[in-house]
Amino acid sequence: YYRLLKGIDDKNEVDRVLKIVELENVSKPFKSFSMGMKQRLGIANAIMGNPKIVILDEPINGLDPQGIVDVRNLIKRLNKEFNMTLIVSSHILNELGLIATRFGMIDHGVLLKEISREELLEQKDSLLIKARNQEDLINYLSSDASVTILNENINGDVQISSSLDNYVLLRNLMSHNIEIEEFYYHKSSLEDFYFSLTKGGIQ
Repeated sequence: YYRLLKGIDDKNEVDRVLKIVELENVSKPFKSFSMGMKQRLGIANAIMGNPKIVILDEPINGLDPQGIVDVRNLIKRLNKEFNMTLIVSSHILNELGLIATRFGMIDHGVLLKEISREELLEQKDSLLIKARNQEDLINYLSSDASVTILNENINGDVQISSSLDNYVLLRNLMSHNIEIEEFYYHKSSLEDFYFSLTKGGIQ
């Protein structure tokens, strides 16, 4: 039905795309498909006719862990083996970080920034610091030229990047009578980058 709807004359096209998504030998009715199988069938429908660009909206929403892995691997395969460009819309940022080569950050319908995977990997990792008196901590950090405050309130922590060695920075804070409760390294992620643009916090 969908082959005819798309005006594709080649009857072998259905078998071709079902094989790509590994549904070629499935004989049970659609109503008994798992969510993962339904998603793969939907992708098979989308790639009929071998389009250059495929848009997927929340392709892993509602899937179990195995289903997520299957769709992730399928997206990678379509890109590498069939030279398709796949535009994936998703709120699951960490999953996008595993498959995408370029990211567009959208907030309230506005494209805030585009960034490549290479540019994302170049983002500096940060430190999260929590003090008994956060105001004193922020005042000191604001006066230190070696420190850049990235976010002043992430679950009670202050997020910074610094050119100083961590031990030196901690010693300087303590020498200024700032009572540190937490001081730890935080690996930068796609989620962090998004929240830094939208002024949100680390979840």
